[in-house]
This record gives sequence, C-alpha cells and structure tokens, in this order.
Amino acid sequence: MLKIINNDKSCRPFKVIVGLGLGFSESNKGTKPFGFHDAERMIGKWLESQRISGMTYLPGLLDYNTLEYVNSKGKAVAEPALLYEGEIDPFYCAGISDEKIIKALIELASILAEKLKKTRARVIFCDKLFILGTN
Repeated sequence: MLKIINNDKSCRPFKVIVGLGLGFSESNKGTKPFGFHDAERMIGKWLESQRISGMTYLPGLLDYNTLEYVNSKGKAVAEPALLYEGEIDPFYCAGISDEKIIKALIELASILAEKLKKTRARVIFCDKLFILGTN
C-alpha cells in the first residue's frame, strides 16, 4: 500500500489557458489553425530549455478543451483551446518563490500566445488570475 511521503501538504495549483483557433487579423486568413500537438511540442521545448538552463520548470497536465465565449458581435463562439495545469511539486519546487513561479508561467503563456498567434492568454496561480493581452 502506498503511503503519504510529502511533509509539505500545501497546494499551489496553476493553469495556463490559450486558444488554439486563429485570431481574426487579415494575416491569418487562409492559415491552418494550430493543433494540440503543436502546443504539446511548444510546451515540451519550453520545459526542456528551462530545465537545461537551471530555470523554474513546471511539469503539468496538458488537455485539449473548448473555450466558449461571446464575440464582439454578440455571437456565441466555440474555439479549441489548450489547458496546461498542475500543482507545484513540493519535492522539486519547494524552495521556489511564488514570484518566480508566476514569472515562469507568464513566460510560458506569452511564448504560447506568440507562437499560436493569439492576443490573449490566461494564467491562474493559486487564487490569482493574470489576463495577458496586447491591449
């Protein structure tokens, strides 16, 4: 039988949410939308580069979802989206400050948004929400 092995029982959850649908700019017309595997590769490369350089890296679960919202014209929109989430591991990240974790999450969300041609991304850390955007 497994037993509890962590002394620190505190939980510091995180989420990064980025749409996978193409934005509405003229430069995106005729462009193929990004897929889940594109995002998977981007996150994997980020994790590897963070680990190699000794920076904060945050393993998590990647899931494909649908982002539901209403656009500026009042129309309901369903857009494919990625959700990257996890908890800060007390074994590997115990000494890392919340500020460093937030910085790493914002960096990851910014990289994903830029490469996926999005103007917004969301980062949730514990009880804080950071909406990243170009406006």
